Amino acid sequence: PMQGRLLVGAALLCLLVSLTSAAQSKLKVAVCNPGSLPYVIPDSKGRMTGFEIDLWDRIYTEMKSAVDLEDKVPNKFINDDVRRLVGTSKPDFVQMTVSNILVALQNNQVDLGLCGLVVTMVRIDQFDFINPFHAPSGYQAVVAKPSDTPSPFDVITGLISCINDKAQLLLLILLFLVFVFAHIIAFAEQIAAGEQSLFRRNYFESLQDGFWFSLIVVSTVGFGDIFPKSMFGRFLVVVWIFVSISVMGMFLAVITTYFFNWQMIPDSPAFHISTVDSLNGFNVASASRPAIDALKLHCPSLNVTRYEPNTQPDTFRALRSGKHQVVVDRPEIIQFYSNMNSEFKGKLMPVGQIFDQTGVAIGVSRPRLGIQHPIFNFLSNIVSKVVADQLFMEQIRMKWFGPDIKVEDMNAAQIRKQLQSEAEHSTLFSVGAVMLYLTIAWLFFTFVVTVFRYPKYAIRLEVCVAIKQAVGMKDEDQIPRSAYTMGYHTLKTTVMNGLAQLIVTGRTPGRKTREQVESVLVSKEDDSGSAPSSARQSWRKRSMRSVHSMSSKVLPAELVDASN
Repeated sequence: PMQGRLLVGAALLCLLVSLTSAAQSKLKVAVCNPGSLPYVIPDSKGRMTGFEIDLWDRIYTEMKSAVDLEDKVPNKFINDDVRRLVGTSKPDFVQMTVSNILVALQNNQVDLGLCGLVVTMVRIDQFDFINPFHAPSGYQAVVAKPSDTPSPFDVITGLISCINDKAQLLLLILLFLVFVFAHIIAFAEQIAAGEQSLFRRNYFESLQDGFWFSLIVVSTVGFGDIFPKSMFGRFLVVVWIFVSISVMGMFLAVITTYFFNWQMIPDSPAFHISTVDSLNGFNVASASRPAIDALKLHCPSLNVTRYEPNTQPDTFRALRSGKHQVVVDRPEIIQFYSNMNSEFKGKLMPVGQIFDQTGVAIGVSRPRLGIQHPIFNFLSNIVSKVVADQLFMEQIRMKWFGPDIKVEDMNAAQIRKQLQSEAEHSTLFSVGAVMLYLTIAWLFFTFVVTVFRYPKYAIRLEVCVAIKQAVGMKDEDQIPRSAYTMGYHTLKTTVMNGLAQLIVTGRTPGRKTREQVESVLVSKEDDSGSAPSSARQSWRKRSMRSVHSMSSKVLPAELVDASN
């Protein structure tokens, strides 16, 4: 019995070990550390993230699902080796440098390599790549976006500068002709029209009228306040119309032509790079060894400054500082730094076409020369399905690369137009913001003034109503505007000085003051323009009563009592 128990225990232990070993994936997956942005990015805790890490997670999930569902969905690429390699849990990553990954793949020391590996003919001879490629690649030139992009102030001053030398000359000629015609039309009208002339008789005043009339004709506004009365003057105006329109037309044509030909962004030789051959003569740098090899192949005489691999930030900093004119790298790397890196976002500008187009794929080792890896066909089948999922691929591309930069066919004129458009939009936004702030300030100021002036306005209305009642005016009768103004200032002066009487002029009451009060309050006058003396006495008494009545209505009671 004891021996039987030992045998059963040993059998269970072997079964457990076999199950445990079967649960673990046998794949050796190498990832680069330091990483290859944005394909493989190690974080501070040693964990791996990036485009290919997200892609590998999806690929392994699909592989495991295919193995688990083999009974229901047969797959001709699945065999015992594939089941053993896939297992039931993801394999741990083996971290090593890019150069060590390439050597390990070549020597069959690892099964797969994830490091944004570019497919080249040299590498194809050493190990395999999963087909299809999961990212397009190649090489592209990039220049620093002009740091002196015009500010809104530069754009406005540039618009003013559209009045070039020719326009200034035409403007001076036009002003001289205005000066001459102003004298001619003024003197002609004084002689031909005489007293009927609308031009004043004094020399300086008539010259002012002549200038005003000449400018009105030039601008084709025609207010009609001044015009010639004589036939000779009208003839001169007809001649002036044709002359002034001709000169003004040339002036506007020069400004318009200069405006549409105005280059807000200065031209740069780097903007004219279209192909790899056009890089000759430029100071070029690169941190990609395959890119340097491709440049040497296309442009043997080109002097390329080499940077250490995966030091793209250093090359882009040198580019922006002016140390280099052009940097050549992979377009997806340029896209990543242009969109996702805060230091270089919006500061890099790809130019020219992508040359030596290739792709990025997962590297797979070969057990022996000419023999594919056991998982190669199965993995290629799974990658095809994953890459065909456009929604998933677009999501992770946007996550790690940002939006595409479509500048392959952009020429120098289009590049300048794009930069100029950005400057114009910035100017439009700035001017719109200033106008919005001014409008808000004006509305706020108007609101504050209205709030503070409304009590005074209400009191002024009470004063005017009291004046109407005092002089016996009807509600529909219009009171003179001076009464509103004088009533308001009267009340203001009364309150400030603490007086009890309502004084229209703000001075000490006297005979002259009472006469001024009567002149405002009296609304009925005889045909001769003055009221009869008996009426004056009556209006004087009523005026004083109205003063006391208005005081009792609009002033504090203690001030009214003090006045009595």
